[in-house]
Amino acid sequence: MRQPSFLFTMLLAVLLLAGCGSVRDQVIQPVLEGATESDLLVYRGDSVQLTYWLWDQKGVMAFAIYNATDRPIYVDWYKSALIHQGTRLPYWADRRSVKIEGFSQGSALTVGDVNRYYGTFKAHTQSTGSFTGSIVESKPERISFIPPKSRLFINTRWNLMSGSFASGWTKSLVPASYMPKRMEEIKVREYAREDSPLTFRNFLTWSFTEDFGQEFHVDNSFWVRRVTSMTNKQFKGLRLSNEGPPPYPYAYPYGGGDRFYFEFKD
Repeated sequence: MRQPSFLFTMLLAVLLLAGCGSVRDQVIQPVLEGATESDLLVYRGDSVQLTYWLWDQKGVMAFAIYNATDRPIYVDWYKSALIHQGTRLPYWADRRSVKIEGFSQGSALTVGDVNRYYGTFKAHTQSTGSFTGSIVESKPERISFIPPKSRLFINTRWNLMSGSFASGWTKSLVPASYMPKRMEEIKVREYAREDSPLTFRNFLTWSFTEDFGQEFHVDNSFWVRRVTSMTNKQFKGLRLSNEGPPPYPYAYPYGGGDRFYFEFKD
């Protein structure tokens, strides 16, 4: 059989590498209108205060509602929503959900299943021989009760973005986060309120009475101020430990509750 030439082999290797692409991350930093905090996005009303945590892949609308009054308050989730680029995304739906937990006969037990039930360690896919578990039926509450001087944490199912931002970058060299005495290129794009590529609002309806005889509203508006693009190595930073199996812990120097990130192949 005729062996492939050296040139052909090298060309094939280059094409395969080009097809794989390099992993990059974009860190997106939004602004909350009226907020003065620098490390977290905080709205401070006279009766209700909201602290936001957005850090996740694609961003997540998570927040804590603090009742700063001496009276109980109620939040109506049917009358509350994430408003994403002008489109209402509801926080509540009038339907029940059924969750089955366990393993059935003949089903595949994957690494993800093992991690979810027993913690993070390596495992191979295998078949189980019987079912053990439970069936849980639930319905989300439409009205939440928050006692005086207490908080309620909400983690919604809505992500804030689905694709990367491009064009108009300013490039610069910065110290590498993963290796001393090395420089790394990052790209930054700054936005004004009127040309921001992403805007979203958190709209809440609350009352001092459960029948909502008198309603009050919080309407927090966000817009993206800065996007920073970098290699995945720069994004993760120093590895904090080499012990145990992967995934290993990293420093994530660009992380923070007031921002989120998007990972993609360049």
